[in-house]
Amino acid sequence: MFSESDLDSAVVAGALSPQAAQALRAHVAASRAGPMVDEENFRLLTGFNDIFVTVAGVLLLVGAGWIGGTVHPALGGGFVAATAWGLSEYFTRVRRMALPSIVFLLAFVGGVLVCAAGMLAPDGNIDASDRIGAILASASAAIAAGAAWLHWRRFQVPITIAAGAAAAGGVVVGLLAAAIPDIERAIYPILFALGLAVFAMLGLLDGGSNAAEALVVVALYFAMGVVALAIDRRALLVSALGYVLYAIGTLFQQFGAITVNFALTALVLGSALLLLSAFWQNARALVVGRLPGGVAGRLPVAA
Repeated sequence: MFSESDLDSAVVAGALSPQAAQALRAHVAASRAGPMVDEENFRLLTGFNDIFVTVAGVLLLVGAGWIGGTVHPALGGGFVAATAWGLSEYFTRVRRMALPSIVFLLAFVGGVLVCAAGMLAPDGNIDASDRIGAILASASAAIAAGAAWLHWRRFQVPITIAAGAAAAGGVVVGLLAAAIPDIERAIYPILFALGLAVFAMLGLLDGGSNAAEALVVVALYFAMGVVALAIDRRALLVSALGYVLYAIGTLFQQFGAITVNFALTALVLGSALLLLSAFWQNARALVVGRLPGGVAGRLPVAA
């Protein structure tokens, strides 16, 4: 399986002419009744070598962090960040290995966070329970977010956006904790991603959800489905799948289908998602065709 990036790389390297690459795209799109980009190709492992490199890299990172940490936590974090960046130069930039790239990215951002925290705190530890500590934690997270941006500019690992968003969330949480000391009990929900926080505030998972709350979640998931169709990304639907499973299960339970609750939930949702996958392009054309021209022009072309 070749992705769009593989074809673009082959054209740049001179292995394929632009005309041949375009002809291959047209052939694959015609044979599958859909464009290649519609497949949202994601290849985490290309072989056991990916696992081998990941394990070896983790061992190297642990060793580097341990040695540096015996001197000072900041040095340990710095060693991890520098080692992860160096490994990314080859295994991400040259070899384009997905699993090692993700691990080295997380190690780099985490190493920068630990290094920044160690440099900002005199003893290398930040106590976020007081105002000064919360400000220092926020500053450390801001530095980590900047590091994630630099990593993205250099290597463009897709998950970098999530790492940067998490670091940015840490900045907000730190500033809130510094401004409102009594906000400690609300810190944990804030740490979640925006979608998770929305569903958590609905109270769906607190054991006391009712049919109305479940219907709200299903409606939100339906809205997310429309957005996913518009931007041509199935991953958006997968990200909230656990919540809609719980919501539909709650609806079945409210209407008396308790004994086969999970089975009915899986049957209904699985059938709906499989049908959506089979007719994805038809559904996309329906959604995009009803959007204003200015909006539709900024979206991926609907087949």
